[in-house]
Amino acid sequence: MKRVVICMCALGLALMAPAYEWTGSVDVSWNNPANWNPAGVPKTAEDVVELKGANPLTLDTGSTNVISYLRAFGGSTTTLDATSGSVLELATPTGDANVSGLVIDSGAKLVLESPVRAALGAKELRRWGTGEFELRAPLAVDAGNIFFCGGTNVFA
Repeated sequence: MKRVVICMCALGLALMAPAYEWTGSVDVSWNNPANWNPAGVPKTAEDVVELKGANPLTLDTGSTNVISYLRAFGGSTTTLDATSGSVLELATPTGDANVSGLVIDSGAKLVLESPVRAALGAKELRRWGTGEFELRAPLAVDAGNIFFCGGTNVFA
């Protein structure tokens, strides 16, 4: 009986926070559903975005992209570009106030190519071990904390 309850709880969590992996297989547009696996655009405070490859990613002009969590996995190198007026907002998922908003794993690299406003709220930006975080333009963090634990930071 306990096994059934545990499996159902795990299934419920998986349904509440879908993960979208950025493939960039068609173009660089965040809003193109064909660039994501599974197909579709992350668009709610419950969605999780995973960066595992090396394809660049551009937030479209004037768009506000609200997700729960962005993680750059070890071995990935992603350049995140933002066109005029676009915002990446990392919102707190329902009932999960302790999840970090942006994580750069050891061995991953995330490059911000143009000005980005990150509305972290109660979230955090964390970079671990040999992870690299490169800012080539301003990063405005409305609220939240930034932690750099080892690794490389480049502020150009």
